[in-house]
Amino acid sequence: MPTSCASPSKVCSPNGFTDGHVGHRTGYQGNPHTRPMGSGLALFALRADGTEFPVEMDEFIGFAVDGAKRMQELINDLLAYSRVGTRALHMQPLHLDQLVGGVVADLAAAINDAGASVIFDSLPKIHSDPTQLRQLFENLIGKAVKFRGKRAPEVCITAEARDGTIPVMCG
Repeated sequence: MPTSCASPSKVCSPNGFTDGHVGHRTGYQGNPHTRPMGSGLALFALRADGTEFPVEMDEFIGFAVDGAKRMQELINDLLAYSRVGTRALHMQPLHLDQLVGGVVADLAAAINDAGASVIFDSLPKIHSDPTQLRQLFENLIGKAVKFRGKRAPEVCITAEARDGTIPVMCG
């Protein structure tokens, strides 16, 4: 990406634009009118060596849109997290392997894009709130896939009955 000069904007403005600026300003002040922002204008910048280049706004707009999407995702996650303890539990028997299998199917695109593998088998039938447990596994698997090092992530989910409880391990 070209670097811009580290000078006041008047110095960095391409000559083709600064030469007529006083006339445009005087004309507008004499007869103000509205026009759509940026209509009929191309955006140019000046490199440190003095040459002009067009500024590609699509890239910067893309950054802003991506940032807004990430922020909306964070807000949705915070709202979901804040509701965890406020919603009544709907405890019922469920097959943990079916629930995890459904989560893996929902996250298949992200899992494939990351080259990740999710391993689980013979998970027990338990008594739990399926909505909250599903959210838990979506977050655990989704974050393991999203926040990874250079090596492809490998998620292994196991469960084993101990002293009347069934701890579920995710690693």
